[in-house]
Amino acid sequence: MLKNRDIIRESFCENGSLLFMEVQPLNKKVSLGICIALIVIAVAATFSATMVFSKGIYNKLIGNISQRSQMYSSIDEINQIVSNYFYGSTQNTGKMNASLSDGYIKGLGDSASRYMTSEEHNAYTSRLEGGVTSIGVETAYDYQNDRFVITHVYAESPAETAGLLKGDVITAIGHHDEKTAAPVTPLAAALILADKSDVRTSRVRSKETVYIDIHDRVNYAVFSSKIDVDREKRMIILTLKIDTLVCPVMEYFEIFLERMVLCKKSAAFLKCDFELIINDTRLL
Repeated sequence: MLKNRDIIRESFCENGSLLFMEVQPLNKKVSLGICIALIVIAVAATFSATMVFSKGIYNKLIGNISQRSQMYSSIDEINQIVSNYFYGSTQNTGKMNASLSDGYIKGLGDSASRYMTSEEHNAYTSRLEGGVTSIGVETAYDYQNDRFVITHVYAESPAETAGLLKGDVITAIGHHDEKTAAPVTPLAAALILADKSDVRTSRVRSKETVYIDIHDRVNYAVFSSKIDVDREKRMIILTLKIDTLVCPVMEYFEIFLERMVLCKKSAAFLKCDFELIINDTRLL
């Protein structure tokens, strides 16, 4: 029985008849020199490929180091100029570092990339995960009556602590620290004007509190309130009608004087004048 590695030798006569057949096993050997040559070639090929790959990484690394060196040099130069010529406070390093990082990301020119502080990132991830990061309410817009209605109040939230209930209507957004508040953008100025000028009867939930709570009494007394904008004269005018049998005008100013001052500042921020007219009498 012949094996695959056997060599068959056949000899034939002149007339074509088989003279003899000899089977010899295949026993070829590769010389040591050829083996060494093949190993050298393989090592050389591997070395060449490694050198090409390493050179690419090295060039990229050197390029990054050069770019970083230039960036750090620019930052150091700016820091030197600020140290020498800026007379304000530079203690808020956290804000400066955040602005520096924000500028770096904006320099990418990618509208989908944005820098976030740790607080912003926590709020963002909480929002994605369904966490509560606001006052703790869910709202729905009532298109028929043009208003926002609270549809759910989260347990142990600031909204629950403040006494907000499902079904309540949101009539104003803002805070009451008028002494420190200030408009910083046109949108903020407009929001302040809308919030701080808001006074009306419909804000009172129960008439029982009218004569024991000055806030409810003043709101209940205002039976007409409107704010107008005169674009040509650049004038913002708040006109109120107050039932003086319910509360005197003086009580209105006990609550709203600082708010009106803030409205005047907000109007000035918008390069407008602010006027307050109560019962047909101009008071501001």
